[in-house]
Amino acid sequence: MGTPQDDTSTAATLTIATVSPPAPDNASPSPSSISEVLDGSPTAAVLGLASDPASAEPAEDALSPPPTAPPAPLTGADIGVSRRRARSPSSGSDRSATPQVVPLWNAERSHRDPVSSRLAAAGARNQSGRSSRKRRRIEGEMRVEVPSPTSAFGSSVGRSRSNGMSGPSLRKGARSRSGNDANGTNGKSRTTQQPRQQQHQQQRQQQQQQQQQPTSNGSSSPPHPNGSTLSSSPYALASDYFGHDREEVTRILIQSLDDLGYHAAATTLSRESGYEVESAAIAAFRSAVLHGDWAGAETLLSGLPMSTDDAAPLGPDEHEDPDEDNREQEHEHDTDHDQDQDQDHNHDRHRHRHRDHDHDHDLQRVDILLADGADKKEMLFAIRQQKYLELLEDRNLSKALMVLRQELTPLHKDISRLHALSSMMMCQSAEDLKAQANWDGAAGRSRRNLLSDLSASISPSVMIPERRLAILLHKVKQNQIISCLYHNTTVPPSLYFDHACDRSHFPLESALRLDEQADEVWYLQFSNDGSRLATAARDGRVIIYDVPFFNIRQTLDHGGEGVIHIAWSPDDKKLLSSTHNHTARVWDVEIGVCLATVEQHTEPVTACAWSPDGNSFVTGSLDRQMPMGLWNLNGSRIHAWAGNFRVQHCCVTADGRRLVAISMDKKIHVYDFRTREIEYTIPTMEELTCLTVSRDCQHMLVNVGKEIQLIDMDTADVVRRFCGQKQTKYVVRSSFGGAGENFVVSGSEDSYILIWHRENGTLVEKLEAHPGGCVNGIAWNPVNPTMFASCGDDTRVLMYVRRSYVPPPSICILDRNR
Repeated sequence: MGTPQDDTSTAATLTIATVSPPAPDNASPSPSSISEVLDGSPTAAVLGLASDPASAEPAEDALSPPPTAPPAPLTGADIGVSRRRARSPSSGSDRSATPQVVPLWNAERSHRDPVSSRLAAAGARNQSGRSSRKRRRIEGEMRVEVPSPTSAFGSSVGRSRSNGMSGPSLRKGARSRSGNDANGTNGKSRTTQQPRQQQHQQQRQQQQQQQQQPTSNGSSSPPHPNGSTLSSSPYALASDYFGHDREEVTRILIQSLDDLGYHAAATTLSRESGYEVESAAIAAFRSAVLHGDWAGAETLLSGLPMSTDDAAPLGPDEHEDPDEDNREQEHEHDTDHDQDQDQDHNHDRHRHRHRDHDHDHDLQRVDILLADGADKKEMLFAIRQQKYLELLEDRNLSKALMVLRQELTPLHKDISRLHALSSMMMCQSAEDLKAQANWDGAAGRSRRNLLSDLSASISPSVMIPERRLAILLHKVKQNQIISCLYHNTTVPPSLYFDHACDRSHFPLESALRLDEQADEVWYLQFSNDGSRLATAARDGRVIIYDVPFFNIRQTLDHGGEGVIHIAWSPDDKKLLSSTHNHTARVWDVEIGVCLATVEQHTEPVTACAWSPDGNSFVTGSLDRQMPMGLWNLNGSRIHAWAGNFRVQHCCVTADGRRLVAISMDKKIHVYDFRTREIEYTIPTMEELTCLTVSRDCQHMLVNVGKEIQLIDMDTADVVRRFCGQKQTKYVVRSSFGGAGENFVVSGSEDSYILIWHRENGTLVEKLEAHPGGCVNGIAWNPVNPTMFASCGDDTRVLMYVRRSYVPPPSICILDRNR
């Protein structure tokens, strides 16, 4: 090979040696004879080739232009000459094996200039015939002289082209069909040290693989094992990533980089790997939902015909530079008179690639691949429901009514759901609508939430769910929490190492004892800020302690009436209490004064609960005539729920959406607290004694016979069961506990406290608490997860803390060794 040019050279040329038959005497000169005109010497001499490649010494100016002037730019006539020569039939004259030389000027320019690439392709057509101009392959016996690794230029035969990208959700990835290095370093080849014949064979194999490999999901370019669109590196990357699919990992990384704001890095990764996050159809669907183009979203979802220019992803052969297409079109017009035998073929190809010349936009069916089990009607209903709500928000009632009647009603058979939507027509303002529908409006996150819900029904192979990496990392952390039996902290686990909490940090020591009550303690509860503890007993007294010194702050006397249940107001300034004597009271805990008394029930008041705003409260009673009532702070009735059942316990969710009650007829009643209508009823086979609702309002904990059930409040499904406590004839209460409510804790009739892991149902600890009696209730400090309290029939309240806790000196310290 020739001696490489200096790195500073800017006029380096690439020579292509081809073996072609000599032209007839009356034929025009072909491009392969241009070098003979310029140099007049045999091709081997011009290239500096010898029989021994190691001893070959090229001419000094073999790879540089003539010293007089740089070569003139190639014109359309020159290309026409080359094409006429390439396509002229053989005249039957003597065929010479002497290789012809075609000089190409500046390699850096030819890397970007399509004209130089066409000149190289013209030499290939001498042997390949009518090969497609879009697939410029090295055919026949054409050979590319590759410079040494220190040459200032790389191969200019191939060309690399990538579409401009503004983000990973658009058309990303390199559309390269060149033999350049995967690193993209100015087109320099990494195989320059390989023998010429070996490199030629490797390039042909890669091009065949490119044609045979199928298009990857969400991408219009064929996948490659090394993450690049085409690479000549002999060190191909593995097809997987440590057992994970390379394409899946790469696409998720591209999406995550964009979510993190590293758009340039996402674009670079997409271009280098050749993978896209999503296709054009999915990008159009995403844009339609986020911009409120409901007709467009339904069209894409229904798979109706759409313009291929707008929705259909182009194949690898259709991704061309528009400027190049224009230049090729002009070139075709210049050379049509020299291509009579290919006129029909070129006309069909021209019509296929330039449809817009006749203003004839072809349409094709675009289908969005749905996930297994996805309901397209339900997806359409969600889109039209969003459309309906936005029309109501804009107070366009006539169009909203039309959408409800003509679009929503035909799709859904759930009459109650349609009735709920129709009732929103009565909202007087947008704020009322948002409150009733639990919806934040078109300007909020409702559209993005809709897109997230819809993406769950679309196949993830074409539309990656939003924030996929964040969700996966969250699941990793959740799995670590689930595997950690004593996880009792709100600090999330680190991704750097495996997580495990120390048992010594868990509250297992009954170090403190409160024995001021004179009779059985039936219930206890910490204030919302964790600074006070209230205990209710059979002796009719409610004692309020401060935390952590546990000095008595107030004693609320009910005149000997046994206090069944108590509840702190949301601001911790008031306390509700319900008694066996058919009454409920509202107390000011700062001064210890009763503010109001409810006396309308004719049976014991078994439960009480505050509304989230603190301006009203609910009472539950064994009274069949009025099992539940809603009252204001003055004790006046606002509403009474009718029903021939007796309420054992009731709760209002923290978001004010639902009211839940359990009755002695073995049923769970769930009401809409705002409309006061029944939502659903869950019948059971066992007696129900206790009810607790989680702070996130997603689950309720119900004592059902001899087990505790964790129930999903939206689906009414039993998520998990906790067994082991003894409960036969007394009311034993359970509750959520620990940091993030990670645990379920319950008393038992056999004097034990049982603690389960909420996520996996494992029994973490079983502690002996109140010997000789029943453990009636457990309360976990909502602020300090290393402290909880228990109460029992032994009239005592026990405080459980971690082993390293140092109690104040003013309270009784139990023997830690017992």
